[in-house]
Amino acid sequence: MPRIFVKNLPAGITEDRFRETFSTVGDTTDARLIYTPSGVFRNFGFVGYARQEDAEQAIGQFNKSFLGSSRLQVELARAFGDQSIPRPWSRHSAGSSANKQSTAGSTQSEDDSSDDEQASEKTKRKKKKAKVTKKKAKGGKEESHSPELLDESTKKKKTKKKSKEEKEKSS
Repeated sequence: MPRIFVKNLPAGITEDRFRETFSTVGDTTDARLIYTPSGVFRNFGFVGYARQEDAEQAIGQFNKSFLGSSRLQVELARAFGDQSIPRPWSRHSAGSSANKQSTAGSTQSEDDSSDDEQASEKTKRKKKKAKVTKKKAKGGKEESHSPELLDESTKKKKTKKKSKEEKEKSS
């Protein structure tokens, strides 16, 4: 019994409409929409056909066609452990070589420490940016945060204070 895999189904589709749509090509044995355990529709489903020719015709007719406003992707369904399925490439996927490298013992702890340092630097930059943005929103001037300019500005303020104090003492 050949089955097809239908991706990118519209959110409001019902199982009856799904079955009707795909039974126009040939005799369907079953049609199933996939939901999460909590009942959220995952936007894909499977259709079983009585004959291989019907499944191939359905792929030809429905692949890259539209159902509602969703562009469908239709292909032959494959077994779960099928070797012809492309292997995962993400470092978060269990079968990928990137995941094997990132989960290797000592390199992981070194990577984690450098990641922590980078994260703390990002946090510092975000906080600094938020302060400048708040100041701008209040109508204040944006100040440069470079140490040289801060030193110069504090020196100027101190000299102004001293000159004010000297004027007050002399008068």
